[in-house]
Amino acid sequence: MKRITSMIICIGMMLSLSPICMGTVVKAADMMISNSHMDFTIENDGDSKFKVVSEGNTIFSGFTSSDSIIFESITSSITVNVTNGMPVNIGFGKYLDIDCKDSDKAAFSIASTAKCTTNIIIKDGTTSTLVSGDNHAGIEKNNGNDYALNILGNTGTLKVTGGVYGAGIGGGYSGSGKNITISGGNVIATGGECGAGIGGGYSSTASSEIAIISGDVTAIGNYLSDDKQTYKGVFGNTTLKFSNTTQTNNTWYQYQTTTSLKSPVSDSIYTNSSVAPLTATNTSPDTIKGVHIIAYTDPTVSPTTALYDLHDPSAVTTTIDHVFGAIKNETIDLVNGTDFIVNDKTVIFSSSFLNRLKVGITKLTFDYGLGIKNPVFTINVTASTPKTDAAIVPASLKFDKRISENLTIIKSDGDYSLIGIRNGEDTLVKNQDYTISGNTVTINKTYLWKQKPDTYTVLTFDYGMDVNPIATIAIYLTEPTFIKGEGFKYTKKSNEDQIVTCDESIEKFENLLVDDIKVDTKNYELKSDYTTVTLKFSYLDSLSAGKHNLTFCYGDGEYSSTFYILDEENVNNEENEYKVPETAVKK
Repeated sequence: MKRITSMIICIGMMLSLSPICMGTVVKAADMMISNSHMDFTIENDGDSKFKVVSEGNTIFSGFTSSDSIIFESITSSITVNVTNGMPVNIGFGKYLDIDCKDSDKAAFSIASTAKCTTNIIIKDGTTSTLVSGDNHAGIEKNNGNDYALNILGNTGTLKVTGGVYGAGIGGGYSGSGKNITISGGNVIATGGECGAGIGGGYSSTASSEIAIISGDVTAIGNYLSDDKQTYKGVFGNTTLKFSNTTQTNNTWYQYQTTTSLKSPVSDSIYTNSSVAPLTATNTSPDTIKGVHIIAYTDPTVSPTTALYDLHDPSAVTTTIDHVFGAIKNETIDLVNGTDFIVNDKTVIFSSSFLNRLKVGITKLTFDYGLGIKNPVFTINVTASTPKTDAAIVPASLKFDKRISENLTIIKSDGDYSLIGIRNGEDTLVKNQDYTISGNTVTINKTYLWKQKPDTYTVLTFDYGMDVNPIATIAIYLTEPTFIKGEGFKYTKKSNEDQIVTCDESIEKFENLLVDDIKVDTKNYELKSDYTTVTLKFSYLDSLSAGKHNLTFCYGDGEYSSTFYILDEENVNNEENEYKVPETAVKK
């Protein structure tokens, strides 16, 4: 049993990709065939289904007209020969590059025995290139007028070239390629020598009918310099239609010459034409070589109007349905990338352009360069009373993590409303990280405590303005100090309690040491004005005369100073020795 070694086949949502053995039948689903150098034929599979065959072996079966076969990265030929009347859907995906110019095959063909409508879907964003061998069209249709070839697309591109005596799309040698409709996509069809761009091949006699419903279509015929009379023109023996019953007054196209395929033969623009002026055999094939057709509905923009306030600017956009040549403000072209950008089908006008407009009505014309009625986009420019910006005071603050107090900021909303407060990309939680009472904003100390010391916390008061007010808060951590009673002197038997206050939070206080010995709590009182300790005179009387160390112990550190005990008899004699206290020292 042979194995397809160069083909990967993806079915539905299959996650694992593996080679498929020849003869192994895979049931129907939307299917992708890729990375293959083998020829494929699509044939009957009973009365209402079809299958894919390669080298005489069935690869896939059970497909219906609701399924699609998508070809990607294929370099081999594809043939449709379904005879049961069921339409066949074939997708042209990415990297489709079929080159049969050195063989006697068509890159893609519909057999003369086929009895089916063939729909070719050009996948968006892809470019497919097909080149056929001598006597064959690039996409060759041989099954007459009863069954259609429909080429459909949007943003994809299809480039097709016929071999010698073959059309780009249509008939091969002596073939007419009847009943072909193109609906969308960018299609470039080039005939081989003596072949039409779209239509009949060399020596074709029967008339063809080609319909261009929508899309950007270029057809380039070819001929031998010594055999002009056999040349069947850009469209061969073709009746070319540009509209159907549902499309009137909405199609336009231009002819192009050999010297420049981007310049019309004349300034004439044909609209609402059921039959194009150029049909059958060209009388002067050396004068008219190619035809470029753009068969779209009338171009539109939506919406057609916008309001722009110079003092309260907002985005101005509109959606297009076709690619335009330029946007004009009267006779001046807007600059793409500076005055506007195009994102997919949305045109976005820049604030720099809008702010240059004068108050009043500005009409912008989307110019398609073909002399048709171009759509107009109207901008009504106004200038309301300028808004009063929001502000805050103060804009610079300090937060000492040791003292840890709430910070207050006064806001002035102006003509705006406060949306929220942000610290970088993080949004503060209202009534948790901050509160608002009237115009007073209180930043909670618990939030500020979480910030790193020796840094700046920048809070943005978001009002939705271009430049929002900010508050810059310096976060730091100071060392505690003794603010009362440091270096006190106590004379024994004076019966006076001594008060010492350290400006550290009392919540962190753990105990008190004198000369590194823990003081029993019965010997002092503790108050919550910072950390205020009242040493009882009865305890002080128990200490020896002289210099002593006093240490306040907290959860995150210890802070010490000194005090002096004096006897009654040496108060005057030792006063000078004890008059200068030592500074508080963190242990």
